Amino acid sequence: MSNPLTYSYSFVNGVFGDPVMEVVNKLNGSIYLFDLGDLKHYNAKSFNKVEFVFVSHTHMDHFCGFDHLLRARISSKKSLTFVGPKGLAQQIQSKILGYTWNLIEPEQLSFIVYEIEDHHATRMARFSKASEFSFDYETIHLESLDVDANTKVEFVALDHNGIDSIAYYVSFPDRINLIQDKFETSGLAQGPWMSELQKRYFNGELTSQITIDENVYEADKLFTELFSVKKENFIYVTDIGFTKENIQKISARFSQTLVLFCETNFLSGDSDRAKNKAHLTTKYACLLGRYLQAEQLISFHYSSIYREKSDIQNEIDEYWNKFSKLSPQKLKELIERESYAN
Repeated sequence: MSNPLTYSYSFVNGVFGDPVMEVVNKLNGSIYLFDLGDLKHYNAKSFNKVEFVFVSHTHMDHFCGFDHLLRARISSKKSLTFVGPKGLAQQIQSKILGYTWNLIEPEQLSFIVYEIEDHHATRMARFSKASEFSFDYETIHLESLDVDANTKVEFVALDHNGIDSIAYYVSFPDRINLIQDKFETSGLAQGPWMSELQKRYFNGELTSQITIDENVYEADKLFTELFSVKKENFIYVTDIGFTKENIQKISARFSQTLVLFCETNFLSGDSDRAKNKAHLTTKYACLLGRYLQAEQLISFHYSSIYREKSDIQNEIDEYWNKFSKLSPQKLKELIERESYAN
C-alpha cells in the first residue's frame, strides 16, 4: 500500500506496549488518538493538537494515560472530545473529581463525551470547570460523527468478555487526481470546468451535462475519463473475541476498507488462550481482515508472553497470503468453522 495522502499514523508504545494509536490528519493538522494507554513517551508538543480521543474500552492498558493527557491540557480552553462505550462520561468525571481544581479558570478543562451503544451514539455529555464537572446526559441518535469538515467516524460495539469494545471506521474525503495522459489527448484546456466537475462529484451531481467552451459534455462520462478517485479509510478494532456475533456485527457495519488496524494478541497456536481472554490470534485477525475486504492488515497489541515481533509478523504474512486465495464462499465457511458462540 502506498503511503496515505490524508493521514499518518503511529503506535506510541510500539506493538507490544499499551495501545495508543496517533492519527494525524494531514489536511488540517488535527490529531486523533485511538485508545489511551501509557502516554509518558508521547510528544509533549502534540497534546494540545489532540481533537478527539476514541476509546475502545476502559481496561487499564487502554485508558491509564488519561491523567497524563489531563495534566498536559490543564491550561487549554479548547474542548476535548471523547468517544467510547456507555458509562465513559461518568468514568472521566470520576477521574477528574479525584483532584482539586481551585486554581484554574472556569473555561479550562472542557469535555464533550459521546457514548456508543450498538452502532449509535446514544448519549452525549458536556462538562467543564464552569459546571464543577457536573453534567446531565443529552439523548442523541447518531450513526456517525463528523469530527471535522474532512473526516467522518462510524462505530460499532463488539463484545470483549461481557463488556463493550468499540470498533471505529474512519473515512477521509476522496482524493481526486487528473489522469494526465488522458487530459493531454482530450483536446481540452485547463479551466474552471475542472473544479466544477470535481464539485459535482462530491455533491452527487454528475448526472447532468457540463458546458466547456460552448461544447456540451456528459459530466459523468467526462469525469470518469479524466479523473481517478482514491478513497482513504481505515478500521480500528481491538480486544474482541472471534465470536459469531462480533463477526456478524462488524461485517454488517463495516466493509471494503483500505486498512484494518487490528490487534493480534496471540499466535494461532495459542487460540485457547485467546478465546479465554476474548482476544484475536494472528489467524483470526487475518480471517477478519479478508472478510472485511481490507487491502492491508496492520497489527498491534501483541501479548508480552512473546519476545520477537517477527514471530507474529511472519505468521500474519503467511495467513494473509493464504486467505487471499480463498473465494468469498470458502472464506465464509472457514470463518463459520473457526468462530465460536459468545
